[in-house]
Amino acid sequence: MYRLLAALCRTVSVPHAYARNASDWVKQCMSYIRQHATEGMTVQQAARAAGMNRTYYSVALSEKAEIPPSEFITQARMESAKRLLAETDASITEVAYTTGYSSLYAFTGTFEN
Repeated sequence: MYRLLAALCRTVSVPHAYARNASDWVKQCMSYIRQHATEGMTVQQAARAAGMNRTYYSVALSEKAEIPPSEFITQARMESAKRLLAETDASITEVAYTTGYSSLYAFTGTFEN
């Protein structure tokens, strides 16, 4: 059903009034990611929450937001980590686990990049 809908969406020209809805969809997706990124969320989970398959979601969000969802999730986690490090006395290990990383090694590797 989703594939059929996606195919129809690609073949139908979208009136200007609906262009705003695409922007709203992107904002909603990004807001959802910001809210849940520290829970160890994956692109698959974000796509499921949006009611789409992972591939279509990744392509559509990358195209409209100009950033792949996986990178946006990482950015949201890092913003949260920076805020925690600056505003709390939490250790780096605590911040790593709080922001959804499964290990300190994974966190530090991402944080350094």
